[in-house]
Amino acid sequence: MNLLEKLYSLIILLAVIIGLGVGQVERVSTYAEILIVPLIIAMLYMLRFYKFLLKK
Repeated sequence: MNLLEKLYSLIILLAVIIGLGVGQVERVSTYAEILIVPLIIAMLYMLRFYKFLLKK
């Protein structure tokens, strides 16, 4: 296991905490519906690209 794999749980926990905090900002919460799907697609693409780079 590399360092990133060992820290997955911590990264996810921090992402949840940051997401809940940012979601409390009124301006962000109004645009959240529009931004969630494109950001999830970008995240999945970056994860796939990261795994592709690790295989080389």
